Amino acid sequence: MKLTVCLLLGAVASASANYEPSGTTNCPFMCTDQFEPVCGSDGVTYSNECFLGLADCESSEQITKAYDGECLAETTPSSTDGSAACNDVCPENFQPVCGSDGVTYSNDCTLDYAECTSGGAITKVSDGECPTSEEGSAACSEVCPEILKPVCGSDGVTYSNLCFLGIATCKDPSIILAHDGGCGVDPGSYETSPSTDSSESTGCPDVCIEIFRPVCGSDGITYANSCFLGIASCNDPSITLAHNGACGSTSGEGSDETSNPSTDSSESTSCPDVCIEILRPVCGSDGVTYPNSCFLGIASCKDPSITQAHEGACVTYEGGYETNNSTESSQETTVDNEASYSSSCPNVCPAIYAPVCGSDGVTYSNECQLNIASCNHPELNLTKASDGACSPDECKTAF
Repeated sequence: MKLTVCLLLGAVASASANYEPSGTTNCPFMCTDQFEPVCGSDGVTYSNECFLGLADCESSEQITKAYDGECLAETTPSSTDGSAACNDVCPENFQPVCGSDGVTYSNDCTLDYAECTSGGAITKVSDGECPTSEEGSAACSEVCPEILKPVCGSDGVTYSNLCFLGIATCKDPSIILAHDGGCGVDPGSYETSPSTDSSESTGCPDVCIEIFRPVCGSDGITYANSCFLGIASCNDPSITLAHNGACGSTSGEGSDETSNPSTDSSESTSCPDVCIEILRPVCGSDGVTYPNSCFLGIASCKDPSITQAHEGACVTYEGGYETNNSTESSQETTVDNEASYSSSCPNVCPAIYAPVCGSDGVTYSNECQLNIASCNHPELNLTKASDGACSPDECKTAF
């Protein structure tokens, strides 16, 4: 039986994506953590061209690429408000460096941010972690990879991962690991299970974009950003946003705390709205193929009836789609498709949803995705049939 794999795949964004004029808040960028620094016309070093494009989109003034590589020290602007021109988005790779303030930073990018916000007072001393200091908290790192693997400290506080617990221990050696998992939660519930186990059948996401913009959950836990809070909320709908900022901080408390959560916006703020752009297709119980479990998790967070059917794209037969994760043919199809990808073909596209219909009856998320498919499968002589999604009839009669 001939079959069609109808994929709606959102891939990583590039700086070439079309976006609205500078100063808008509607910026459709979702950038990778690939570190290929470029210097902007504002004198700021960006992790890659995508982040420069994002900055330009959000800025009231146009920002263009000055040149490849990090900005030279003398070109760094002396901004009137200090950190306004500093790039606060960095890749998650852990390649520690030691700053002149005695703090170990997770990589050069996070140290560059500290240098920028300090007006150049903090500089790089050496690669690797700073030597242990007896001065206590003065030499404790404040930067960790934003990975959600909760651990409970002996102080009764739940930390996002061991690194954050390590910061607390550095400042107060009496704080040690009590157990894996959140405090007051069965540690077993955080154990990693095989990805084929659909108990994570909640379909909740497990990856988030790596931006540190802390928010406080109604469970009293500080999450690295609203996406990580969304993961917790997806697993436990009783957890909602208490306020922006870390729990216990004065900046997030007050009128904002009382004005926002009482509205329906609690639902939208508790569900993540961004995902890291890794292409690991999964099939949802609604018959939709999601780029990875995070995107499926967003859908599941908004509609708990949607769960993961199986890994790999949903397989479309002439009579409809098949989501049974025990179906051998669906597993074989996924393997065959992955094996057929050519390493010589591009695999990065803007994360913009501008669907086009291919001559094979498949809807692609944008023309770039169609071109990748055409490169991987030259035997199909694949071309664009029309703008917009394929109609159901086109999908059925493509083969």
